[in-house]
Amino acid sequence: MLYTDKDNTRKATKLDTDGKPVTVDFFKDLVSTDSKCQTSEQVSTLKISNAHASAVIDLNMDCRPDLWVESINAIGQRVAEMYFLQQDGKFCLVASQ
Repeated sequence: MLYTDKDNTRKATKLDTDGKPVTVDFFKDLVSTDSKCQTSEQVSTLKISNAHASAVIDLNMDCRPDLWVESINAIGQRVAEMYFLQQDGKFCLVASQ
């Protein structure tokens, strides 16, 4: 995942239907707007920390890859974001602390 200061967005790479890598907007294209998920507005202004940690790991034990991302808020505090992969292939923001 990449963060761009220029337009304050996060970019990610995923495979298209032909298996070729494409760059997409992380929040627009990969994060769910399902009502059971936290809204991406809660974390969309956070920056990916420089010298950061992130992981693709099964956090909820459903045998699918979830995301854990470390970011930084406006006052420089580290924030952990957790996303669970849903059946529709999008990630559900379940926690940010």
